Amino acid sequence: MSFPFYDSLEEIEIDGKVYELSLCFGDVLRYFDLCRNPDGLSDKDIEEIALSWFLPPLSYKTIGSEKASEIISRIEKDYIDIKKRKIASKKPQPKVVDFTFDSGYIYAAFMQVYGIDLYEQVDALHWRKFIYMFESLPEDTAISQIMRIRAKEIDPKAKPEEIQRLSELKVLYALPDNGPAKKETGQSALNGLFNYLYAKAKAGESIG
Repeated sequence: MSFPFYDSLEEIEIDGKVYELSLCFGDVLRYFDLCRNPDGLSDKDIEEIALSWFLPPLSYKTIGSEKASEIISRIEKDYIDIKKRKIASKKPQPKVVDFTFDSGYIYAAFMQVYGIDLYEQVDALHWRKFIYMFESLPEDTAISQIMRIRAKEIDPKAKPEEIQRLSELKVLYALPDNGPAKKETGQSALNGLFNYLYAKAKAGESIG
C-alpha cells in the first residue's frame, strides 16, 4: 500500500463529478465488521450503509443504489485495499491480529509510540495513516509481541518447558474463531495486510 504524499486521500470521481471521501479508520473497521457479521442485512444494505459512511451526507442517494456495488469496489481497490507481497508458502497463513478483538492492545501501542488516543481519533484519523502507523509499531509494543506469539510455530524438538510455555501463551492470546466472512468483499481487502503482518511477525519469532 503506497501512495505519493501529493495524492489526495479524500476524493473520488464518479461519473465526472468529484466527491469528498471520508475514510476514517473507525468507519473502515465498522465496514469490515459489518461484512463479517451482517446481522440479517443484505449485501445491498451493507453497501448502502458503507457509502453513507464514506461519502458526504445524502450524496450516496444522489448517485443511486444501483451503482453502490461498483463504487464500493472502487473505494476498496483504490483507497482501502492493502497490497502486500504474498509470502511463499503452501500453508494457509493464520491471522495474527484482529482489529476488534485486539483493540485494547492497539490502543495502548498507539499511545505508547505516537501519543495518539485512538478513541478520540476514531472519526478523524485516516485509514491509510492508521495502517502506516500500525505497520510501523516497534517490537517492544504488546501487540507486536502478541502477533509474534500467534505466528510462531511450536517446534516439537524444543525443550518440553519451551513447548509448554509457548502453548500456554498461544492459548492465552488466541484469536476467536469467527468463521468465514458473510460478505467476502470487505475481508478480501485485508488479506494482503494479514499476509504481510504474519510474515513480519514470523520474522521476529522470539517471544522474549
